[in-house]
Amino acid sequence: MAACGFVDTWWDEVTIGVGYKWGGDPDFLTGCDFGPYSEQSREQVLSGRTTIGEGLPVVAFAVTGESAPPAFTLVEPNGERVDAAEEGSTPGGALVVTNPATNTTYVALPRPAPGDWTIEVHKESSPVSSVRRSDGMPKPDVSGSVELQAVPLCLSCPDKAALSWNVTPPAG
Repeated sequence: MAACGFVDTWWDEVTIGVGYKWGGDPDFLTGCDFGPYSEQSREQVLSGRTTIGEGLPVVAFAVTGESAPPAFTLVEPNGERVDAAEEGSTPGGALVVTNPATNTTYVALPRPAPGDWTIEVHKESSPVSSVRRSDGMPKPDVSGSVELQAVPLCLSCPDKAALSWNVTPPAG
């Protein structure tokens, strides 16, 4: 099962979602405007460093702790910091959500700066066991129209409607 919802932010409208597989646990900030999560390498997890490409509308991190959702700070390439220790919105517009059932802290970053980001785990935090990342997807190009068509030989029949559309999906 999955659900999507719109969040209006100062930078854009983003569709965020939650997914649930039967017998599993909910996975937040997934689907909708996000691509699939990819596991970061053990080297990236141990060094706390990940590289974000240029021009992404949003990036989500799912950081799992050994015994609880971890508390950490994301450090941008220019040194600015995004604290992911408490749920809610940060001053910079990031969204932080925790799932104690899976010991995971989720963070969505609007228009992240390209370059090397660092994850600094807080001293009192549960140790990090995995880091997954989901890059935001560009919006598809969609156009459409509705044409009303009269039903011949029937004066009391309502018009039929014909919907036509064209979708150009984004790359990937």
